[in-house]
Amino acid sequence: MGGGRLGIGRQLGEAAEEGVLESRAEQHRGGRFAVGVRPDAAALLTGRPGRGRYRRMIDHNVGMSIARADVADAILAVLADPATIGHVVGVGY
Repeated sequence: MGGGRLGIGRQLGEAAEEGVLESRAEQHRGGRFAVGVRPDAAALLTGRPGRGRYRRMIDHNVGMSIARADVADAILAVLADPATIGHVVGVGY
């Protein structure tokens, strides 16, 4: 978009990121430990069988689609990984 204005999609993405950062700060202040697992906001979450292989990155979005079964697998893997505490873990193909 011209004039330095952001499109609505980008504005929503930035607002969501601000919400994630505030949520992390609140968890830290409260002494709580949490992990978020999410596909990219624009990703297609499918009902297809899981592949068993996907990309996972701490504090980054990855991929444009992922099966629900692989998201479930990622949640279990993240719960077993102390390095993910207090972070958002992006998952996708």
